[in-house]
Amino acid sequence: MKILLALISLVLITAAEPAMQGIKVGSPESALAKLQFKQIAKNEAITKFRTDNGNDFVVTLEEGKVVYMENDWNQTTDGAASLLTGFTFGQTSLKDIRKRFDSKGFVYAHNQNLITKEYMYEFHCFEVETAVPQVLVVVTKIPFSTNVTENTDIAQKLKLDAIVLASPDYLEFLWGEQKSYSDTNKRVRL
Repeated sequence: MKILLALISLVLITAAEPAMQGIKVGSPESALAKLQFKQIAKNEAITKFRTDNGNDFVVTLEEGKVVYMENDWNQTTDGAASLLTGFTFGQTSLKDIRKRFDSKGFVYAHNQNLITKEYMYEFHCFEVETAVPQVLVVVTKIPFSTNVTENTDIAQKLKLDAIVLASPDYLEFLWGEQKSYSDTNKRVRL
């Protein structure tokens, strides 16, 4: 009975592997040929597409397999829909995401935030409950022009700007192994 339950769980987890336009972490390079998006740039490892709503979709390969996918918002209302259901660019807040997952996830020590002249970007990560190990990275931003007081809920003001699904090994290659986990960190389902 335990073996049967384990097999059913594995099938359910595998069937629920998160994807962007049918592309999953671990998909072979040949899967990219199925995309109907306009290819706008390509080098040996990275292919950049323009989605139907004008956003960018970047796919990185290692050894012929997908290790990183990023969907970036074009900053228009027409482009608000992301490639992951339930995540809306410019509207979904970090607070919404934390509530959805009942977790604050974790951050990479060397990639927690990015400061520009106009915005502060934050990178929050969640280990995804899948058969193939992967991490969801949500990139949220807040304009410096936002009126903030000591009572402001910053997590409500940080709005989704980009979304990433990637291999944990590839993210450690990019951002290092050192992470800071929240007390509520747990694996999440998309």
